[in-house]
Amino acid sequence: MRALYLLLTALLSIPAQAQLWEHADQRDEEIHLYGAFPLAGDRWAVIGRTTWAGSHLISVRESDGSVAWEDVGPYLIGQGWGEVVMMPDSGLLHVGVNDGCDVLGPDSRVRRYAADGTVLWERFLYPMFTSTPTMAAKGIVDHIAIASSDSVHIMDLNGMSVGGFEVPSNGVRKIHWASDSSLFMLQGTDLRLIDLDGIVLASSPIGPGVRDIHWDGPSVFVLTSDSVRRFDAMLDPVGSSPLPGQNYSSRFIPSDSGLFVNTTTALYELDTNGVPGQLFPWPALPNHGTSACAIRRGDVLSVGNTVISGRTTGIVRKLSMDGVAISHAEDVEVLLQVDSARAEHAGGWFPFWDQRADVTGRVVNHGPDTLFRVVVSMWIDLPVMLCSHMTNRIDTSGFVLAPGDTLDLPFGDVFVARGVSPTAAPIGEVCLVALAPNGLADRAPDDNTACETVDFVLGVQDEDAPP
Repeated sequence: MRALYLLLTALLSIPAQAQLWEHADQRDEEIHLYGAFPLAGDRWAVIGRTTWAGSHLISVRESDGSVAWEDVGPYLIGQGWGEVVMMPDSGLLHVGVNDGCDVLGPDSRVRRYAADGTVLWERFLYPMFTSTPTMAAKGIVDHIAIASSDSVHIMDLNGMSVGGFEVPSNGVRKIHWASDSSLFMLQGTDLRLIDLDGIVLASSPIGPGVRDIHWDGPSVFVLTSDSVRRFDAMLDPVGSSPLPGQNYSSRFIPSDSGLFVNTTTALYELDTNGVPGQLFPWPALPNHGTSACAIRRGDVLSVGNTVISGRTTGIVRKLSMDGVAISHAEDVEVLLQVDSARAEHAGGWFPFWDQRADVTGRVVNHGPDTLFRVVVSMWIDLPVMLCSHMTNRIDTSGFVLAPGDTLDLPFGDVFVARGVSPTAAPIGEVCLVALAPNGLADRAPDDNTACETVDFVLGVQDEDAPP
């Protein structure tokens, strides 16, 4: 009987383990993922940006990690300049400042998505007083609150304005609905309860380092930079428990199985008094940091990023509730061959040169599994910072590279640098980086970068170029 029980237990555990997965998002070398929500239909929402600036991402994933729908646009999401909240229909509400790369604003956009990604409506807001709206909160029944540092807009679920007020002394940093007639607000160094006319009903000092608010009816939980604090509904302090190891992305994680907090190193569960206990440390990946998670019915969606030679890869993993991750062993090495290199005058009367080289990358599969896909990237150096790096990139698939075999990936004659000064024109460095083998994180990235110092020969046609 015991043997039969163990056999049944083992068989039942196979589907659960098989549902674990990992996906590496390498659509760009500056992608950064930092948010997650559970949605209806076993879907998940992943929040981030796809480039350094001007391109912000909402990606809704199926239960297996495949993309159900996405929206990429110029309005900021998170990180102090925008916010996404979940709606009752499992759609999403997004408010964010217009990101023009080197200029933010002047407007913010409020957009509501249906569960299938359809845009139900959008509104464009300008500062009511001096500050652009960047914060959002969903009411219990039929209200939405949109806030800037000095004002609050109240809308119905169709985006129509039903109220609003100025916040004296500004300094609003976070809002959270208490009921459909009042809001919790972090203003300056105080936690406040306010009605929808802006009248303060209760207030408690809390300090500057506040990350998040959660209200469960009888208690208000506040996540500060080093602790979890609990207040009653009228903001009288009830308790405080230390919680070290946080960073700017640490948040409360509400779920159907309790209240949790993500830190840089681990996932914590809070008891009814707000006392945290470590549930599990984040399963390790090389050069990886976990930035957010979502929890639903015993599954944990972990969102983070790896960094290899300045290039980032977004990593989305589905973990078990005890912190088990799917096992992979992808490991590639990149080699570099430069067949020729030259410097060319950039044109005009300015003394600047472009560097070009004939480059071939070689990828070696050191992993135990066949390699079907890899990204090899080479940044183009520029004298100024743009919204995203100019890149020579090969995102290749469709090949079959057995363990131990090598694949040649010729870039051809490409730009290595643009607008180089005369003194730097004759010499430079060419670097290749291999990323996301088989759409997964590389397990041994120490050999994923290859660099070579190159003499760029001045072309004959450039001998008379301006000095």
